[in-house]
Amino acid sequence: MAKERCSRNFITILSFLWALVLVLVMMLIPLLSFAGEAPPPSEAKPVPFSGTLDRDGKAVTETVRMVFSLFADESGGTSLWSEEQQVNVYSGAFQVLLGSTSAEKARELAALMGSHDSLFLEIAVGPMGNEVTLSGRQRFLGYVARWSLLGTLRDILDLGDLSDQDLARDLHNLLTNECPIGYSRSTDPADAAYVVCKRGNDEMVKAGDFWVDRYEMIVVDQGLYNQGKCNGTGTVYQRWWDQRVDMHKAGFVRNGSDTTIDLYACSTEKVDDAYTKPSRMITWFQALRACSNSGKHLCTNSEWQLAASGTPDGEHDCNLTDWKPKGNSGGPYDVGQFPNCVSKYGAYDMVGNLAEWVQGWFGQGQDSSVVIHQSVEFNGDAVVNVDPAEHLGNYPPDSNTPTPPTFPAAMLRGGFYSSGTGGGVFSVDMSHSPADWKQAFIGARCCRSR
Repeated sequence: MAKERCSRNFITILSFLWALVLVLVMMLIPLLSFAGEAPPPSEAKPVPFSGTLDRDGKAVTETVRMVFSLFADESGGTSLWSEEQQVNVYSGAFQVLLGSTSAEKARELAALMGSHDSLFLEIAVGPMGNEVTLSGRQRFLGYVARWSLLGTLRDILDLGDLSDQDLARDLHNLLTNECPIGYSRSTDPADAAYVVCKRGNDEMVKAGDFWVDRYEMIVVDQGLYNQGKCNGTGTVYQRWWDQRVDMHKAGFVRNGSDTTIDLYACSTEKVDDAYTKPSRMITWFQALRACSNSGKHLCTNSEWQLAASGTPDGEHDCNLTDWKPKGNSGGPYDVGQFPNCVSKYGAYDMVGNLAEWVQGWFGQGQDSSVVIHQSVEFNGDAVVNVDPAEHLGNYPPDSNTPTPPTFPAAMLRGGFYSSGTGGGVFSVDMSHSPADWKQAFIGARCCRSR
């Protein structure tokens, strides 16, 4: 019944959102009819414009000179209006107000918009005399109408400082279900075969009606997480012996409940422009918390199974046999570096490299009178009628000697770097407690449903 109520509630929420969008569109249709018309020159206001800028495929972060020009035609002809601005570009994104350099420029722009049925915007970038004109003029009056609508929506919904560009992206994702809220679909030609969604350096791929991290989890602090973009400066935890920063000792404790710091899960191929190994020796509880802190969830078994579909498990397709290419000393390899080890949806390393926690616990016992108690780290809480994980239970802090296992087994999927022929999309390991943190081959990845 609980699942049915959740399903009905979710459908109700979606219906409400669709109704809200339809009502807003009906309210704003009259506005759209006049959005391209200019106000009287005496009331002329600057017009917002947002865009992106990269150089040789890399996002620009600097102040650049831009010249914005309007034409009557999509190509050729003489500029009818132009304005030069020094524009601050950050991580490839910029936003300007056209007509903001003077009241006269604003009046000229308003008069031009009022006297033309169509206008096209051209942008040139660079020092005077060495400008580079960006390819493709944009239809300007339609652009103004679109952003006028978005501005009105932002005001009605009280969305504060959310930019027009971000609002348009999130409305698109809400209505099309293409990417999670906050993400944009990759335009990289190399990603064309999949639905790859990016938020800064964080990458997810669409699998059915949900999204899965493209790469195995790396656990990072707030600075590197950078509001989900995974492109800041900070610390990565528990990658490899020579890079091992202990998240438990830092305050992100193994039971996932008594944490004193927040750590996050990133799905990114590189950190500081260098390829990175995934985080490992992580408990199920820590993986669950890191995903949750990042607005995601630890993948369910069924989500993992679907997302892994199509991943090969040949000897050198995935890291299953301690293969040591490029000088690797064995163990987990940098994420995304086995080009054939990719699922039909575009997720890398779901077979081999690290075995990955998924949500479920299993191990029902035969006698409901059997009660065992957890270690102090887990508050001595009782477990009733459970067959515990076969051999790997709790390790007291800083001890190499396990206590008797008390939890049921948590499921690991996919196999790891020494699984050999046993690794694959149907590989299941049920011998580890969710509290296990001593195994160097255990990692995780996150999923997201909206």
